[in-house]
Amino acid sequence: MARNIFIIIISSLLLLSCGEGKEKTETETIKVKQLYTIEIPDFLSEAKNLNAEASLQYQNLLREVYIVVLDEPKTVLEKVIADNELEEYYSLDIDGYANLLTDNMESTITFDSIADLKPQKINGLEARTINFTGMMEGVHIYW
Repeated sequence: MARNIFIIIISSLLLLSCGEGKEKTETETIKVKQLYTIEIPDFLSEAKNLNAEASLQYQNLLREVYIVVLDEPKTVLEKVIADNELEEYYSLDIDGYANLLTDNMESTITFDSIADLKPQKINGLEARTINFTGMMEGVHIYW
């Protein structure tokens, strides 16, 4: 009897896991102030404690998926570069900003793989995107 119950439980788990990931993920459009809109998966819920400076924070603790958006005026970048005497290393444009951020991440993340920064346009504005995987504080991450 116990063997039959065990087989039923294992079969149920296998059937449930086979269907996982095949469902189409719906998205939700979030508008943040008058700054931007972003589409995020509907399995995320709003968070308040991921980053105090974030204008948008969403998470799914079960799936370990997090989205954090930080928006800063260009003057912040200019001040950081000037205050730290980094003018010869980073330009005061989107490329300088992207390189400053990725170089800073290298001090806290052990990268498994990292792609080059790719230029893109998002809502008509210049942007840079990057994908990488690695380990941060013992946690595997994808960015």
